[in-house]
Amino acid sequence: MTQPYTIPTDAKGFIVYDIDNTAAPTDDLIKHIWRTYLAKQVFNGDFTAAIELHEKVRNNPRHKGKVTDVLCAETELDKATATEEVYKLTSATLAEQPNIVPINPNTTQTIKALYQVGYNMGAITHARTIHATSVLKHMGVLQYFIAELVQGIDGLNFTSKAGKGTAYTKYQELYQLQNPEAQVWMLEDSPSNLIAAKKHGMTTVYIGTDNVTGLDYIDHQFPSITEFGKFILH
Repeated sequence: MTQPYTIPTDAKGFIVYDIDNTAAPTDDLIKHIWRTYLAKQVFNGDFTAAIELHEKVRNNPRHKGKVTDVLCAETELDKATATEEVYKLTSATLAEQPNIVPINPNTTQTIKALYQVGYNMGAITHARTIHATSVLKHMGVLQYFIAELVQGIDGLNFTSKAGKGTAYTKYQELYQLQNPEAQVWMLEDSPSNLIAAKKHGMTTVYIGTDNVTGLDYIDHQFPSITEFGKFILH
């Protein structure tokens, strides 16, 4: 059983990163793997049919944040099995084809700099833990993260970051992110995932360029982790 973690009293704060398209531009990798998987499991190797279905689901605004659920429902795939296999494949593919996820040296330098000045760091993702650790390793920053605080949905009872925020509840209960002197920052590329984070007392940071003016659950907005770092480190 994972041991509870408490932010050290001398820590500057705790930064929690979303992985996909926040820490790293993984969209192309995930699209490729899902299409490959759908082609094999559903369309008898027909990659074109897999692309058509994937695009149809992804491009429907009603499916935002629910693409995996909809894909599995429409194809009668078991979600738990499909996501486990897909994220094992993403890790293997990333090792074999590292250029599929370009590394931004400014991002890696920012994460290193935050670590060096005393920030503790973790990650929470709707993907599997193996995917999160693989991406952070690929970026060359895994060593700056507290290993047990890099968590995928499999380590959080398969609960969502949206809605009632049960994934955040599980994350904070497991690791007792409760040092009142240490600010907890949550970095996300999906604004809706910050609603529950805000309710849990985190300082919410939207990483992206969409207009989020007026959303009271977003405390800060930056176009990149690099700009967030400049704000923190100034």
